[in-house]
Amino acid sequence: MAEGLLRLGAEACVVCVVGLKLTLIAWGLIPGGVKARVVRDSSFAAIGELAKEVADRFGEEGAKAVADVMARIGRMQGEAMKRELGLSESLEGAVDAWRAFSGIYGVKAVVRRVGERAYEFEHRKCPGWEVFRERGLLPAGCKLACLPLVEGIAKGVYPEARVEVVREPSVEEPCVKRLVG
Repeated sequence: MAEGLLRLGAEACVVCVVGLKLTLIAWGLIPGGVKARVVRDSSFAAIGELAKEVADRFGEEGAKAVADVMARIGRMQGEAMKRELGLSESLEGAVDAWRAFSGIYGVKAVVRRVGERAYEFEHRKCPGWEVFRERGLLPAGCKLACLPLVEGIAKGVYPEARVEVVREPSVEEPCVKRLVG
């Protein structure tokens, strides 16, 4: 008897929670985290799909065009971060910009200093890579969209910066990038 009541209570709680969520959605009260995830994941999907489609249709010329646009957008974002966040025009300023960008997009990375003029970013969680993997957009999404974007961000802060890929992204794990300056 008690077991049955507990089960009914648990089922009622689930129905209540689902009902509450649907009511909040109907009122347009979607939690901020959910909105951010939907927008972020949709943006990654659109960028990845566009990169792959343009490269497939127009070959190397199309791939280069996508990468150039992403690098330009990244540079603009880097310049804005430098200005708005007061970042120094240095390798460390570029590292701070990457950290800020990572936080905005939900990327979790271990950052290690490598020698005098480099930092490695080992991605433990990368929502862009996750979306690209789920949609079959690897490696195009990472190579044509993400890499030029983050290199552009670094160059927008510190023009001498360059990016090296230490480990290519695969279906098993995201990449490791090195920011050198």
